[in-house]
Amino acid sequence: MWELDPGVSEGSHTHDDLEEVYYFVAGSGVMWADGKDVPVAAGDAVLAPPGCDHGFRNTGDVPLKLVLIWGKPVKKID
Repeated sequence: MWELDPGVSEGSHTHDDLEEVYYFVAGSGVMWADGKDVPVAAGDAVLAPPGCDHGFRNTGDVPLKLVLIWGKPVKKID
């Protein structure tokens, strides 16, 4: 679980060999991925695949709370 105060940003970054899932549980903000801004709020989930430049910031007036899950991508099971 991670919490960012209003106005705080995670900053842009990439992962060459990891994918990352952001699940927002409270507050609101903006997530960006490969140059596109997407509003996020409680209940939203965003997947950042390997090599994707991504980050987010809290644009609300309360803490933005989220769960981060990351790991190596797995092959699709048929």
